[in-house]
Amino acid sequence: MSFHIRLREYRENILQISQMEAAARLNLTPTSYSRYESGKRGITYETLMHIKEGFHIPNSHFTFLLTGEEERAMEPMILRENYQDAETTEILEFIESDSALKSFLLQLIRIPDKKRKSFIKSLLYMVKQIFP
Repeated sequence: MSFHIRLREYRENILQISQMEAAARLNLTPTSYSRYESGKRGITYETLMHIKEGFHIPNSHFTFLLTGEEERAMEPMILRENYQDAETTEILEFIESDSALKSFLLQLIRIPDKKRKSFIKSLLYMVKQIFP
């Protein structure tokens, strides 16, 4: 089994995200990412490192993705938890780095639940219109 197949399986089974979301998280076009996963496009060393860092893949499991050596593979649940923890840390660091965003989010959580959900839905709709 090739790297591109193991990469697709990692995205589907571990990260449980779509190709579109994977491309967005890696700041790639969906077409480019799709070509990496299908094996239609070669992957440079820089791109490999970008994928490893963007998906927060531990070194030992990344070696498995590259080589297919089973003794290097990690449990899917542990990989998923590592990814989610790394993502949460990244989000928290982003919030902490911007006092206006932090203040906005603090105000948002104080809005009653029903109004907050409606506001977030509207906000997400506007963001999708600006950044399709």
